[in-house]
Amino acid sequence: MFEHDLVGSDLEVFVDIYTISGKLVKTIEHNVFSSGYRVDDVKWDAKDDYGAGIAKGLYLYKIKVISRELNQYRESDFEKLVIL
Repeated sequence: MFEHDLVGSDLEVFVDIYTISGKLVKTIEHNVFSSGYRVDDVKWDAKDDYGAGIAKGLYLYKIKVISRELNQYRESDFEKLVIL
């Protein structure tokens, strides 16, 4: 789940997940029409881009959101993700 300021538009959402050393392990792509300020239906099965399960531990992620109709782009800072 995340919040944004691109209300009332179709959004292209990309969630990039990295190991703590900076290796990209997964990119989640999700398209959604956002009628509000929150997107909460992005799903992930804890597998990498090759379909293998990832190890327990600490990861980093970054969210990128594009609204082509508003000609806007947003990108989050890196945030922490813990897989138990």
